[in-house]
Amino acid sequence: MKKFLAVILSLAVMSAMIFASFTVAFAEEENDYVTFTVTGSDPYATFKFSEDGNHKEIAPDTVKWAAIRCRNVSEHDSKGAPYMAQLYVSPAAEPCVPFYYEFSGRWDTIVIDLNSVREDSETASIWNSTAYTNLTEVRFDPLEIDKNAERYADTEEYGFVSPGDTIDVAWIAFFEKEEDAKAYTGTEDTAYCILDAASLSRPSGANKLEARRYTDGIPEATPEPDIGGATGTYALYDTDYPTSTGYWVNPLAEGDILSLYFEIPDWFLGISFFAYCAEVETLIDVEIYDDDSNLVWSGREVCLSNALHEISFGKTFAPGWYTVEFVYVLNPELPEDTHLWFVLGSGQERDDLDPSEIKIEGSKGSTSLGAPQIIMFLGEPDPNYVTPEPTEVITPEVTEAPTFTPEPEEVTTEIPTGDLEPRKKGCGTLIGGGTAVLGIALLAAFAMRKKH
Repeated sequence: MKKFLAVILSLAVMSAMIFASFTVAFAEEENDYVTFTVTGSDPYATFKFSEDGNHKEIAPDTVKWAAIRCRNVSEHDSKGAPYMAQLYVSPAAEPCVPFYYEFSGRWDTIVIDLNSVREDSETASIWNSTAYTNLTEVRFDPLEIDKNAERYADTEEYGFVSPGDTIDVAWIAFFEKEEDAKAYTGTEDTAYCILDAASLSRPSGANKLEARRYTDGIPEATPEPDIGGATGTYALYDTDYPTSTGYWVNPLAEGDILSLYFEIPDWFLGISFFAYCAEVETLIDVEIYDDDSNLVWSGREVCLSNALHEISFGKTFAPGWYTVEFVYVLNPELPEDTHLWFVLGSGQERDDLDPSEIKIEGSKGSTSLGAPQIIMFLGEPDPNYVTPEPTEVITPEVTEAPTFTPEPEEVTTEIPTGDLEPRKKGCGTLIGGGTAVLGIALLAAFAMRKKH
């Protein structure tokens, strides 16, 4: 009986321990986080601070500390060296602020000194420098190779970040004081600015990095395009793996063009493109031409930095070859010396699609190895669609001006001596009557002279 009771007691203790471990594990599990997945070398993205924080803009000369809640899934780079991470001011400028993971396999909170810099940097922290011009965003490199060689002296050369490696991040919070960063658990209202799961799931300017949000372990669904009447999408390029920049014009001058020639096999009613540009209202005219160079649609977009643009044409167009042009329009509200640039964000070329021509016109800076990140929105066929007639340009004939001045004709008026009855028709009536009156006046004057 004692043995039986001992067994029961042991089982109860073991059950309690197992239940406690599950309880702790569940308590440590974050219910809202983002999984970052690497798709190539040098993965990073820029993130806008959440509107739910105390501030939407950061003050770099005030904010000196940060804390990140993360769970590192992939621990080593291709050479076996532990991964690190980096924060940059926006736009990115050296030196970065590095920090190192715990690699515990659990959720950890890591406190970051924003005054620190890479050990191999010769420059002090510029977190509070004038280089930080975009106060609403920060760049985050979640998985980075550690270039401080003394941390892994057994390797002869640097490794690389392997595609498919991942890390989970619940939030990154920014603080004025170190003690606030150390005490933060994600629930206090003490963070100056915060990148929560919602803002971390919407990266901009992403390079070789994908973000997917999980809530209570369930992945967030990919939102459908907000284009009325769309029946689907057709990507001209593989947009699942965007590259760093794209095709860009720098600096912009009025009339500069990015032009793309493409074929689409279905009826379409809209277009989506990702644009990077100067952080002022940059005016871009989007123009669609058919294969006979007829302008079939045009509209003006107000482009800002790192923005997805979705445009509905209001009607569908037939399958075929088309050209889309992105044309810069001078914004009269901007100072003349404003430096403007425009980048058409890029993806990877599709294996099953090979447009015959991609041409870039205007003043251009450089191009990435990717292709324009363009998505066409499909729609129902238009029963009233009429193929546009080719636009015929008619040049008016120019009539040459005469090279001589015609001589005036000599007009002689005779005083009639016969019948003074005026004519009854046409202009002759006026002319004849006038002559008769003149003759009577002369006769009267002659008679008066004779009387005297």
